[in-house]
Amino acid sequence: MDNRNDGTTDPNRIIKDKTKSMRIEEIKRIPQHHYSGGKDWMLDQLTAAERRHSQELPGGLGLRWTQLRRDYPGVAIFNQDGVIGELELKKAADFPVPAQQVYAITVDEEWQGQGIARALYGIVLALQKQTLVAGEEQTPGGRRNWLSLASIPGVEVRGYLKLPDSWFENRRARRVDIDQLLKDIMALGAEHIGTKNGEHFFGFPIVPGQTELKAPVVNTIRTYGASALETGLYAKWTGQ
Repeated sequence: MDNRNDGTTDPNRIIKDKTKSMRIEEIKRIPQHHYSGGKDWMLDQLTAAERRHSQELPGGLGLRWTQLRRDYPGVAIFNQDGVIGELELKKAADFPVPAQQVYAITVDEEWQGQGIARALYGIVLALQKQTLVAGEEQTPGGRRNWLSLASIPGVEVRGYLKLPDSWFENRRARRVDIDQLLKDIMALGAEHIGTKNGEHFFGFPIVPGQTELKAPVVNTIRTYGASALETGLYAKWTGQ
């Protein structure tokens, strides 16, 4: 769940054809009250090894960050009083390139609204140079955080679309005009980023909205599919 006070965005789920509609499966929206975050969700304390291998957090606030050394990957930001922000990750096993997926993120109530969540994401992207895939569920705060990631210099946030491999086989027998579909999304800047588990992944540009990221490609696909399509967000480091 990418829902601990922070997270992602999602484009419109319904796109229409001349005769029928295609369902777009995206990041699930959940109300903020379903996950309040804060101290109750935070690590009680860091291990000696986590403190020993910590580094100063850029920004001059006197904070430090460390790689979590537990049965799950992640990073934490802390001060002399303890952990103030934590980002838990899991391997994005279904993504076609090496990446981590957001499982959960939380920030101490006293530090919320001060950029700690953005800094946690920034550590993974800019310092560790890892590709980050948005979680499957998000609160409004999570969608705002992904909007803020798009403003980090050197970080690119893109959407992705999954197309089943079966759509590319025996094209004449398919109801889906896959050639036209590819033409439409490529015209919007989409690119093939890989295949995994019988699905083709296409990355496409997103644009900032007022409260979350928008994906024009979802509203411009003009075809019909018998099964749902899945979209999501990922971020990667492109700077120096």
